[in-house]
Amino acid sequence: MEMAETDLLIKRVSERIFGLTGGIACGKSEAAAVLRELGAVIIDCDIISRELTVPGSEALKLLTEAFGSRILDGKGELKRKYLASLVFGSKEALQKLNDIMQRRIWKRAFEMAAEAAMTNKAVFIAAPLLFEHGAEAAVSKVWVVDTSEDIQLKRLLRRDRLSPEEAQARLDSQMKAADKAARADVLIDNNGSLDDLRREIEAAWHEHFEPAEG
Repeated sequence: MEMAETDLLIKRVSERIFGLTGGIACGKSEAAAVLRELGAVIIDCDIISRELTVPGSEALKLLTEAFGSRILDGKGELKRKYLASLVFGSKEALQKLNDIMQRRIWKRAFEMAAEAAMTNKAVFIAAPLLFEHGAEAAVSKVWVVDTSEDIQLKRLLRRDRLSPEEAQARLDSQMKAADKAARADVLIDNNGSLDDLRREIEAAWHEHFEPAEG
């Protein structure tokens, strides 16, 4: 689908397209899973990124030219964690990565969202850098999953098995979770358990998509 066609389609179905974001390790994946169970379509930008960087792809070729063959494993596949270690903590390297990947990711995400919104009432584009790239202007509302900085750091350390210095570098490379929360249309608190998160999302879902009659 050409971008002009995508733009026209998005205008027709824009009220059905939402953003889902939050800081790193704030619980976007868990929130997306609950939303999917409730009936939403989830367009995951992390999955799109993986699909765009398979061996032989244009994006992977450009990444290899920018960062060297060291980012590839023996099968010619992208070593995502290694690439992350190169760019987090270096604004120049991170900008180089974003210049290669973000336009491609967003183009594909909005193509998929526009098509899905033709037959679904709630399509969420899940993207960690939604605000950073100005994509909030192209969605109806932005749902933000939020945690305190202390919990965010603890979850990141546990999830990715990073050193405190590595974890902090990743946090510092993104907009602060509190700043994202301040820009939310719908704020989802994820400072508690998974059951607490589910209850938060279910309440927001019923409020926005299944309001009580009468």
